[in-house]
Amino acid sequence: MISAIYFAVLLIERPSNFRHFIVGVFVGLAAFFGRNHGLYCAVAFSALILFIWLRIDRHKLPIRISLWLLGVVVGIFPCLQ
Repeated sequence: MISAIYFAVLLIERPSNFRHFIVGVFVGLAAFFGRNHGLYCAVAFSALILFIWLRIDRHKLPIRISLWLLGVVVGIFPCLQ
């Protein structure tokens, strides 16, 4: 899952609302391909979002977490059908 590192770098370099949503979609798609991949990515990206909030950008944490969770639901949606 080297692509997880790419998405983490994207999120760190410019933590915007859109990128939080895209990272959530990535986590959902990782869970679609394997539940363990989804779990590991979800734990890693939730820790990364908290790190970004604490160290880089202390704005809009509830909005960004909700956008991330919405992206996870969108990404895992093919698995739910």
